Amino acid sequence: MSFNPSVYQDVLKVIDQHQHFLVSSHINPDGDCLCSQLALALVLRYKGKKIHILNDDQVPGKFSFLPHGRLIETEMISSFPYEVVFVLDASNPERTGSVYPKVYSPDIVVINIDHHGDNSFFGNYNIVNEKASSTGEILYDFFRQTHLPVDAAVAEYIYISILTDTGCFQNRTLSSDLFRTCSELLAFGVDHLKIYQNIYHQQLPEKLLFEAAVMANLQLYNNNRVCVLELPQQMSNDQKFRYDFTDGLAEKTVTLKGVEVGVFLKHFGDEVRVNLRSGGRVDVSKIARAFAGGGHPGAAGCSFKTNLQEAKHQILEEINRNL
Repeated sequence: MSFNPSVYQDVLKVIDQHQHFLVSSHINPDGDCLCSQLALALVLRYKGKKIHILNDDQVPGKFSFLPHGRLIETEMISSFPYEVVFVLDASNPERTGSVYPKVYSPDIVVINIDHHGDNSFFGNYNIVNEKASSTGEILYDFFRQTHLPVDAAVAEYIYISILTDTGCFQNRTLSSDLFRTCSELLAFGVDHLKIYQNIYHQQLPEKLLFEAAVMANLQLYNNNRVCVLELPQQMSNDQKFRYDFTDGLAEKTVTLKGVEVGVFLKHFGDEVRVNLRSGGRVDVSKIARAFAGGGHPGAAGCSFKTNLQEAKHQILEEINRNL
C-alpha cells in the first residue's frame, strides 16, 4: 500500500480533540523505538497533552544518557485515562509484547506509525511509509507538515532515531531527502559527535569480554553462507551479565566475508529471541515472518517458546528455504 500523507491531518485532528495519550512500541527496544516515543511525547506535551509511555522492556543501558528516558515505563498506570494509543515502530500489535492486549479496547483510538514493509495496518489511523529510514524520520515529516512544535530536544531524538536505524548511515534507505532532513536537525544544534560517542564509545570492559566469549563459539553453516552466534542459558544467568551486553552482536554476524544471513539467538525470560541480519541478497524479514516476527529486508527478528537448540534448528531450516 502506497503512503498517503493526507492522513497527517486526520491524526492532527485526533490530537486536537483528545487530552490523554498512551505511547508504546516494540519489544527489545532500539534507538528508533525509544527516541520516536520521546520525540512524540515531548511534542504532545508542548501541546498541553498528558502522556504515558509504556513498553514491555526497560531502556537498554546504552541509552541511559537520554535526557527524558525516565518517562519510559514498564508498569501500567491504572488510573491514567488514556483515550488514544500511539503504537510506534511496530509492524503488528504482537510486536509490543504484553502491552497491546493490556491497553486495547474498542473505545480507544489506535494510531499506528511505522516504516516496516510488513505492517498490518492495525490502527484506526495508519501512517506507514516503508521507504522511510526510520519511524523518527516519518514523525519529523509529520511534525513539519502539520506545524507541530519542534525544538532542539525533539530534533535530537529524531536524529538518534535516524542514526541508529540506518546503522550509522549504512543501509539502503538513505536518500538525498534524508540527508536534507539531517541537515535541518543539525541546524537545531544537535551535537552529532556527542551522540555517537554516547551510544557507541561507552562500552564497559565486561561487555567486551562478554562479546569475546560469545564470538569464540561462532558457527558457520551452508558453506559459510550462514553465521550463527548464540547466548547459552548459563551465560545469561551469570550475575555479571546485563542484557544490553548483547547489543551489536547480531550485526557482527554479517561482517564475515561471504556470509549472506546472520543469526543471533538469546534467552529472554521463558522465550528465545532471534535477531536476523542480511548480507544484502536475502530478505530476512520474510524468514522472521514465518515465525510471526517482522522487520526489514536487512534486519529482522522473531521469538520462540522453546529451547535455544530447537529454535536454532527451526530458523536454520527456514533460512535454507530462502538461500
